[in-house]
Amino acid sequence: MAVTMGLSIVPIAVSISTVAGGVDAFAQVTVGARELDHRLRYFAGVYPVVSLMLWRVIGDVGRRGELFAFATTAVALGGAARLVSVLDVGAGSALQWALIVGELSAPATIVWQRRFRS
Repeated sequence: MAVTMGLSIVPIAVSISTVAGGVDAFAQVTVGARELDHRLRYFAGVYPVVSLMLWRVIGDVGRRGELFAFATTAVALGGAARLVSVLDVGAGSALQWALIVGELSAPATIVWQRRFRS
């Protein structure tokens, strides 16, 4: 368990450095474009799992509230990271703004979920 917990620090550190540094986090790497591509594809593979978790939980949201809140918080953190990007490198498309608003609004669904606690 200690090894797993130790290894779990790696993706957390990588995520923090990516949110904090954006593309510039790769500037020190000689193969920066490939590193960026690898990281983006990784997140593109992991991100849908959050949605799948929400789909799995929604049918039994009263008893699985903790997992629902955890997954919803992940969505909100993603929105916060997008907002950091806007503040760092400027605004993107209207779609980006819609995603930010939706993701940052996600915690409101936790209040809705609490009505169903069993």
